[in-house]
Amino acid sequence: MVCVPSSYGLYFAKEAFVHGAIGFFCVLFGYIYEFVTDEQIFLLMNLCIGVGTVIRIVSLLHTIKMHDYAELTGACTKREVSPLTKKQKIIFQSADQTEYHFTFDKNIILLSGHYYCLYFRYVANLSGEEKITPDLVAYEELSSLNKNLSSKNP
Repeated sequence: MVCVPSSYGLYFAKEAFVHGAIGFFCVLFGYIYEFVTDEQIFLLMNLCIGVGTVIRIVSLLHTIKMHDYAELTGACTKREVSPLTKKQKIIFQSADQTEYHFTFDKNIILLSGHYYCLYFRYVANLSGEEKITPDLVAYEELSSLNKNLSSKNP
């Protein structure tokens, strides 16, 4: 269970494109609204969203270009959602049967029994060594693996 190497940058490029489209339409809507109503505060708020989007896109493109990410492929074995917090606990088992425990926001939805490729950002610490942090950049469901395994196990 390994991610297809050509899909690494492609997935991040899709993320960057989606962020760019959202930022562009926010700025466009803000400009049209400001033109019609002469509301400059709304335009400034939308321009701030646009600038934040540009920063996010540049960050994603830099991550792609420098290959500053690590991928972890495997299955989500357990998902524990706490009703009173904004976090959830995920137990993830990699292809080499190593079990990882993560705490993610509730908006990251990993279903138990499904296969995923998780992308984490590399970060250099003070000693100059690179290490993997639990900074999840993106994730994608490997639906082809889910279909193949479900068809083999009737």
